[in-house]
Amino acid sequence: MRPYLYTQGKIITVQGKVEYLPVKIKSWEKAKILQKLYEKDRVKTFKRSRAAILLRDETQLRLNSNAELVIRRLKKKSNKSSILELVKGEGWFRTKNPNSKLEVHTPTVTAAIMTVIEGNIDFYNNYGSIVVMPGEEATALPGKAPVKRKILNPDDAVQWVLYYPVYISWYDLLQELKSAAGSEAADISALKDAFIRCKKGDLVAAINILKDIFKDKDGNRWAAAGLASAYIEQGRADLAVSVLDKGEWDNLEYKRLSLLAGARLLLGEAQEAKKLLEQSLSLKDNSLFALTLFSTMELIQNHKKKAQDYALRALVMHPKSESANITAGEIAQAFFNLERAELMYSAALEINPESVKARVSRARVLFGSGRAQEALRDIEYAEEIKPNDAQVLSLAGFIKLSNGQKRLARLSFEKAVKLDPQYGEPRLGLGLVDFREGRNGEGFNEILIATLIEPKVSLYQSYLAKAYHQLKRGVESIATASSAGKLDPKD
Repeated sequence: MRPYLYTQGKIITVQGKVEYLPVKIKSWEKAKILQKLYEKDRVKTFKRSRAAILLRDETQLRLNSNAELVIRRLKKKSNKSSILELVKGEGWFRTKNPNSKLEVHTPTVTAAIMTVIEGNIDFYNNYGSIVVMPGEEATALPGKAPVKRKILNPDDAVQWVLYYPVYISWYDLLQELKSAAGSEAADISALKDAFIRCKKGDLVAAINILKDIFKDKDGNRWAAAGLASAYIEQGRADLAVSVLDKGEWDNLEYKRLSLLAGARLLLGEAQEAKKLLEQSLSLKDNSLFALTLFSTMELIQNHKKKAQDYALRALVMHPKSESANITAGEIAQAFFNLERAELMYSAALEINPESVKARVSRARVLFGSGRAQEALRDIEYAEEIKPNDAQVLSLAGFIKLSNGQKRLARLSFEKAVKLDPQYGEPRLGLGLVDFREGRNGEGFNEILIATLIEPKVSLYQSYLAKAYHQLKRGVESIATASSAGKLDPKD
């Protein structure tokens, strides 16, 4: 606590290795979620690491790998600008506040890249300055003045800021394992035990079993696949990469490539993930995980037609797959075909009645269709199977909120946030609870955080527009509603 300074912002999410250097402190410290930041504090990310920061003046920013930022000064008077220093690396900036005057300085000896999604930002070094406007990317190279370029799709240019949910279907992996042949099938009993434990959510015990098989059997590839999948489910993408980067897997190389793509997506490396998925499909055109993951990636990037094509291929080639049916349901939902979405999720549940993912997805459709009691039955069943799942808890929170149970809803949302800080939906839920309880400022802040965590979700932008409206900030409300419409005109 530094009472002589005002809090200038907070670190909202941390992925990988992120450190911060408090002013008047000589050594860097490990950054934590909701870490308070003060004037002249520094934040830096390392390889395969990222951070999201929300500043006091409502500026949203994200740092990519190997970046460093200094908070020089945040605006205190109407005639002054907020000043940040992007020491190195790549940053993403967005501000909807028309009164925000933001300047970003970069040293002349390092390279820095800045992409602006909304708002105008002055970007400068000792050699010159430019005004970077929405949809523009600015680059400052050592010894040169900053230059900028218009980018056709700003969101595609910064895919590293997106939240990619990577779903591991242990049911599908078990089916593949049961049909496995060759010398590695000798360990199938122990592998099945580990996979079943993962299916039930006991990842820690499963990881220990898989580690032993992997170590004793000279890198058993099915053990490696299970171990990497478990790490991906835990969100520990760096550990998954370390397992998968140990050489090719011969006839299972397609699986290694697709799992590596999943780990890369969690790290925000979408372009690298895309190349890996293409390689996986070139080796095996019906690679299930590659097809469903490709569909998810394209859907998150708002390329719905491409996502639909991959989902259809997965379903045609794997009609009895849990994940293929779930992916088909997600596509139907994205196209607002709720009847088909419900049908596909129900088909997934016929294949695997214990599928928490299918159960939550169907509950979401039922709840959105006004069938709250049916949704509640699904979510209660899912909670029995996996009580510590962020998506289960988040949807349970919205159902409780719809029943007027604000305190219980808040508890569900808070637990979901702790379990998965990268998931924006429970933040939205907390914001709605705050607004209903008259804490409009806190509610607005939570919804703003949701839009920072998942910037391409139109629903969050719509609710942010409503929040601005309630705060009687009409200019921001109209601009935000426009942003939501651009993301999804039908939402």
